[in-house]
Amino acid sequence: MLDTNNDGTDEIYRVLNMNGTNAKLLAMDNLNNSTYRFYNGGQEEYATFSGSGNYIAYANSLVDTALTTWYNGLHSTVKNAIQDTMVTQNLYMAQDSQLQAGLSYDYSYEYNWSNPDHYVWFGGSTIVGNRKVFLLGVEDIFEYYGKSIINSNELNDMFWGTSGRTQENDTLWLNSAAVATSNTCLWTVNGFRGTLNHDSLYSNYIFGVRAAFVIDLSQVTYTVAI
Repeated sequence: MLDTNNDGTDEIYRVLNMNGTNAKLLAMDNLNNSTYRFYNGGQEEYATFSGSGNYIAYANSLVDTALTTWYNGLHSTVKNAIQDTMVTQNLYMAQDSQLQAGLSYDYSYEYNWSNPDHYVWFGGSTIVGNRKVFLLGVEDIFEYYGKSIINSNELNDMFWGTSGRTQENDTLWLNSAAVATSNTCLWTVNGFRGTLNHDSLYSNYIFGVRAAFVIDLSQVTYTVAI
């Protein structure tokens, strides 16, 4: 963890990976201590995912815009240190039951600390473009742990710093689209159940947003936090 104090306020970030002095960071608090709709009802935009058709788009969503607005309000020292990141939005399919014999999958996760038989397949991708600040996708979680299977403790520790159950309303948006009940579904992280979910925008869900970005640490002041 890193504790930054470049704009007069303390912020805690998880270091996802390092490349020289560049660190990929994840905020451990919700953006503006608030929650967000991904789109307002009836204003959804769609992107074409390679080989899979049209699904809900991360680019130009309310969340994408909110993260850019947050970046624009940062201290100039921090803004100058944050690097451009080429963001890709991936599409994933899920099966929440025992896999049939012979089927393969990309990732597996646990539900509610008791059921590990949840499986995820990659279904296509679309290019979002360069962003200073962005949402993580499903793949970022598994890349952080360096493996294809995670449990509820690991999921919650990554986003909330605890291996136990969080508050009932602790749900976070991811940028990954989901093949589920409709083409308006997105993947989310639920800390109360310790699971990855896919939720439809038609329900007008309002969830938390965690900023992620790549920053050159040689240009900012920070302390290492536990």
